[in-house]
Amino acid sequence: MKTIKCKLEKICLLALCSLLSIHHSVNAQYNYFAGTSAGAGNNSLYTSAIGYQALSSGNTGISNLAVGYWSLKANTTGYHNCAIGNGSMQYNTTGFGNTSLGTVSLVHLTTGYRNTAVGNFSLWSTEAGSGNTAVGAEALKLNVNAYFNTALGAYSLQNSISGYNNTASGYKSMNMNLIGFENCAYGHFAMFTTDSTMHNNAFGAYSLYFNKGKENCAYGTYSLNNNSSGNSNSAFGHSALSNNTTGYQNAVFGDYAADHNTTGYYNSALGSNALHLTANSNNTVAIGFDAAGKRSKYVKCTFIGTGADASANNLTNAMALGYNASVNASNKVRIGNTSITSIGGQVGWTTSSDKRLKANIKQSSLGLEFILRLNPVTYNFKEEGLENVTYTGLIAQEVDEAAKKDGVDYSGVDKNGEFWGIRYGDLTVPIIKGMQDQQQIIERQQAEISELKSMVQELAKRINPAGDASAAMQKLNSTAQPAVEIYPNPAHDQVSIKISLNFTEEKILLNILDAAGKLVKSFMVDSKDAVILCNTTDFTAGNYLIQLSTSKAIISTHQLIVN
Repeated sequence: MKTIKCKLEKICLLALCSLLSIHHSVNAQYNYFAGTSAGAGNNSLYTSAIGYQALSSGNTGISNLAVGYWSLKANTTGYHNCAIGNGSMQYNTTGFGNTSLGTVSLVHLTTGYRNTAVGNFSLWSTEAGSGNTAVGAEALKLNVNAYFNTALGAYSLQNSISGYNNTASGYKSMNMNLIGFENCAYGHFAMFTTDSTMHNNAFGAYSLYFNKGKENCAYGTYSLNNNSSGNSNSAFGHSALSNNTTGYQNAVFGDYAADHNTTGYYNSALGSNALHLTANSNNTVAIGFDAAGKRSKYVKCTFIGTGADASANNLTNAMALGYNASVNASNKVRIGNTSITSIGGQVGWTTSSDKRLKANIKQSSLGLEFILRLNPVTYNFKEEGLENVTYTGLIAQEVDEAAKKDGVDYSGVDKNGEFWGIRYGDLTVPIIKGMQDQQQIIERQQAEISELKSMVQELAKRINPAGDASAAMQKLNSTAQPAVEIYPNPAHDQVSIKISLNFTEEKILLNILDAAGKLVKSFMVDSKDAVILCNTTDFTAGNYLIQLSTSKAIISTHQLIVN
């Protein structure tokens, strides 16, 4: 019974002390105070203080609420403040419109206004800063006089001292910022180590984590994660530009786009894995899933299409257009893959040919002999799916060898890259030159024929001086002209010359002459129906004349072509 009596006495004593601690200033109205020295000296309106020495410095500011030990303890004229938590807004004197929810939140505020702190130690060091919002334990903890910052998340903007106009949302987002301003960070550890830079936007966990650069935009988890001093980069997608360090003015869109880039600049990538493995490319464009995703360095290159890429590293000014198009050398353009069967347009391809663009203009030496050396073939590509498609064309190496015999490094053979190609349009010039060469031969032959006709007419006059010369010539032509068959023509290794003679007055001589009129081979035709077999393997490819003659005159001339 004695123990119960002692407990009741203590309870009554405590209740009496509480009643005695509730007091009202004579001049104040609509106020409520509870706690030792709470609201001491208060002379305001619409004010409530609950807790030891809460609002205990002669407050005259109106509409303040202080709940907790020493909350708003030093407030004098500040008004419209709300402090809930032990020590919250403890040193505020004239600041107004502030809200503090948490132990020692806004504890050092003196004159700042319109700040909101929710969480233990949030805005802990702020003195005169204004318009700040901190939600989360130690959010904006070290801010002193900065303004218009928003920190949402535990330890967000924790170390910021004087940075302003920053927005950080997420656990430890912009945690190390000191004086950086006008940055936005949304996500777990977003812009974690940024300390003094500006105008960055980070959306996604760990985005711009190590950033010290400015004017960067990162949207996606780990995007621009390792950026150190790179400026003006834009990365959209998971891990986009995640390893960039000093590279600048890159714009990429897609998961893992340019994610291995470190120092490259002026690159644009659109599509997942676009520019995936590049480390230090510059001035390169990649559009499409996995476009330019397999090589380490491109300079001034363009890749458009899913899988469009290069088959070699360190290319410059190369271009691949189309699905899985692949280019293998610098200064080269590749359109389409090996499955493409047609490329066309409304008009023909134009090649720059203005005289003002050219120097050292000389007549081409590639003509008829070059054309006759060419070997048209049919073939199949080894590429899967094309084995049964028959193509007609030339072999690049053979064309190159044919041109070298004239001492020419021929532009029609494209040697760029591992595999050679042919520019068929370039063959137009030697074909034209060949036709001109052939026309000269025809004109020479025509002159020879005219000369032969004159000789025949003269011979006819001698045979029949009193007769009609033309009739005699006609008779001679009808009887003396042998029938000649040449097979094959063009010839390659051997040619067969079949001759049928219509008279046997004397033996006939068969001469083979080259284009310059030089005798190459000679045969005697000693039967009425003769077949001459001539081996041409040692002949130079070109145009030849087969000439039949008697001891008195040439009676027949024919053309032979040797490949």
